[in-house]
Amino acid sequence: MNWVLGIESVSIEHTSHNRADFARIPIIAHQGGWDEALLVGTPLVLIGLLLWIANRRVSAQLAAAEAAKVGAEAAGADNAAPNDQTDTP
Repeated sequence: MNWVLGIESVSIEHTSHNRADFARIPIIAHQGGWDEALLVGTPLVLIGLLLWIANRRVSAQLAAAEAAKVGAEAAGADNAAPNDQTDTP
């Protein structure tokens, strides 16, 4: 064993590992394909959901702006002065 900066270091050649040591290490990949599908599908579903929410919000804002525009035009037509169509001599 070597001491480097006050820390005891052990070289790999002098350590012994058996299968039980590696069996305790969690493996993330290669679980039959379902984990890879989640790693790819989850971001795709999340991005699709966020785009759907954003599209709904923009559509609602456009509908509200259109309704306000139509309402303003209708109010302007109601308050307009009647045309003066009297005959002048």
